[in-house]
Amino acid sequence: MEMHCVAAEEVLRAVEEKDGRVVDMREDGWAGPQWRSMRYLVRKGDSV
Repeated sequence: MEMHCVAAEEVLRAVEEKDGRVVDMREDGWAGPQWRSMRYLVRKGDSV
């Protein structure tokens, strides 16, 4: 599987630019021990 490293700040900025909201963000370890991988839960707009 091809993977690309993106800084968390870039992900958060991209979500906000598209009217999204990060509901949860946590480390998941899926990329293996040599990487810090994150999982994001995102909602569109202000919906709950």
